[in-house]
Amino acid sequence: MRIDNKALEQSRLQAVEMVLAGIPNVEVAEELGVNPHTVTDWMTIYRAEGKEGLLWKGKRGRPSQLSDAQREELRGILIKGAAAYGYEIGLWTLPRIAKVIADEFGVAYSEAHVWKILQGLGWSCQKPTKRALERDEGKIR
Repeated sequence: MRIDNKALEQSRLQAVEMVLAGIPNVEVAEELGVNPHTVTDWMTIYRAEGKEGLLWKGKRGRPSQLSDAQREELRGILIKGAAAYGYEIGLWTLPRIAKVIADEFGVAYSEAHVWKILQGLGWSCQKPTKRALERDEGKIR
């Protein structure tokens, strides 16, 4: 789920306008669907920094080492399966995916960060059904 930062920015600016027009914080919060303390915080920022303090300033933090195109390329590799990448057992694990990222894109990520990347791609943890590879269906019947 992506956060619409521009919409949040508009809510902050609208809240300030409403409070400056004399509407109580509680009513502003109810109208915008936020906590009254949030409106108070926004007003504190507004008084200290003005309108600029409420504007969205873009992504924060360190930029990603993988581009959007590389993430899509990774998705394609993962969809083909671990067997297609050369693993005998066709299951993806975090260490295997970290190795693929390092091999294909020259970027080293921890397993925890690989998990965040997978979540960003819309992937979730899947556990295979537990059956022995040596299982003989004929004998079982």
